[in-house]
Order: sequence, then structure tokens, then C-alpha cells
Amino acid sequence: MMRRVVDPVILDGPPVPDSMVVIARLDSAMAARYVRLYDHLMERTQADRDSVRAHQPRPRDPLHEVPPADGAPDRSRDRGLDRRMGPGAGGMPAEVQDAQNRMNRLELQQQNFDEALKDLLAKDQWNRYRDWREARRAEARRLAKEAAARRERREDR
Repeated sequence: MMRRVVDPVILDGPPVPDSMVVIARLDSAMAARYVRLYDHLMERTQADRDSVRAHQPRPRDPLHEVPPADGAPDRSRDRGLDRRMGPGAGGMPAEVQDAQNRMNRLELQQQNFDEALKDLLAKDQWNRYRDWREARRAEARRLAKEAAARRERREDR
């Protein structure tokens, strides 16, 4: 089962100012305006980003897992995730609904940031930022696909 891949820019934020200077080739005046825009977004969204991250499934790291003595895979983590997902169709625990609401707010804040950024940047700079962002999304999709393939291989054992 492939989960919806969260846009990494929504959770991590846009490029830090030093990186954005390089990505979009900002001059010093534009860089100063970007810093203000970036700081404002990151300040306003920090609590929501932290909360959403806390509810994201974490990938397993086989190097740090201790296998059970009988050699059977440890499914306790999977059972815990099932309990958090709520009772049957339509049921959604409050913590999951809260994380979803926070994610929606983050997406809206990012859209507002992008609109303000588009007003700040020249067309070629905006295109470089958009390309950077699409590369981040593509990388997130690639990593999610690899993780799904690893899960599938583990389940087939």
C-alpha cells in the first residue's frame, strides 16, 4: 500500500535563506526580503510542523532494530499504528484529525508564502525555486516508493 507522500517543503519549510540565495541567485536586497518572509513563515508554522511530524510514521532502521529471540518479525509497532488509525471506516481519533487539520493549515500557509515569494522574484528566479521544490517532491516520492518496496519484501518473508 502506497501512502500519500507529504510535500517535504510543507514539513521542513522552504530553503533556508543561504540556500535560497544560491538557488534563485538573489541579490542582497532580495535576500533581505526573503529572510523576513522565511522567518515569518517558519515562526508562524513551527508548532504545526512539529505536531504533524510527531504523527508521521517513522521508517524502520534495520541497523538499530533488535530482532526477537524467536526470529519472528516484531509487529507490535504495526499494531500500535492500527489502534491510532481509529475504529473502522469513518472513525478517526482526535489526534489524527488534529494532525490532518494542522497539515491543512500548513499547506495554506505554504501557498500564501509561495504567492508572496512569486511577487518578490523575477520569473527566472521563480522557475529555479519551483524546480528546486519539484526536485524535493520527486526525492520524497522516490524514498517513499523504496520504503514501500522494503515493507512489501519484509511482508513476503
